[in-house]
Amino acid sequence: MTDARASGAGEAGFDEIYARAGSDLDAIPWAALAPQPALVAWLDCQDQTGPAESQDQHGPPGSQGQTGPTAPERTALIVACGLGDDAEEVSRRGYRVTAFDLVPAAIERTSVQDRHFARRQDRGMRFDTKIAIAVRDGLEQWQKLNVTAFLASAIAFGVPETAGKQYEDGSGNQYLEMFRQPVLVYAADGALLTAMRERAAGRGLPMMIYTEDLFATGNDDDNRAAVLAVAAGDLNLVGVAVYGPRNAIDKVFKGASLHP
Repeated sequence: MTDARASGAGEAGFDEIYARAGSDLDAIPWAALAPQPALVAWLDCQDQTGPAESQDQHGPPGSQGQTGPTAPERTALIVACGLGDDAEEVSRRGYRVTAFDLVPAAIERTSVQDRHFARRQDRGMRFDTKIAIAVRDGLEQWQKLNVTAFLASAIAFGVPETAGKQYEDGSGNQYLEMFRQPVLVYAADGALLTAMRERAAGRGLPMMIYTEDLFATGNDDDNRAAVLAVAAGDLNLVGVAVYGPRNAIDKVFKGASLHP
């Protein structure tokens, strides 16, 4: 853990540090965007040994109604979870996680997506990868829909393994494939979108961007020319889409909230 005194939290207060940082996670000393190494080492040991088995409450193996030894549900409590890096890793390992922090700003940054994923996990919807799209705050409704649709199409065409199988109704009519997993849509400001693009590029993840210039173009050739004319650091981003392993996407989209 980062020492609160060394980070300046003891003087300014954690809430003030979060407020000053805004979407710049580099300004938060403890925002490592990765779980603690000691925790990862401990989890690795648990994965190797496996959870202990317990007997069904109806009696020993062989008794009526007994289906044999069952592995108990693994649960974990994460105290002072901060931005949730440790909690995400523990959850990824198959634990049902409860995480809390006394700092409201930390909870605000993580609680929305944590509740979202908890609901999906309860329904058995868990994937090792994520498709995530972030759209800039303040756009018109039609612009948000346009950006989301085009960015989703980039992932569908660029990453074929994201597609499921063809659909068919009860009358024999066939339909196209869709994504085999959910698409998570986030809201972010321009600075955070720029940070997302840089994080995804640094990790070599499949990615697509949408710039404000593309609202004024009318075809694919002009779209590509508009992007080509601007250096990466100067792109006026209104949307970013990324595909990759869960933990990598969580790091790329850290600081964003699910779109309302």
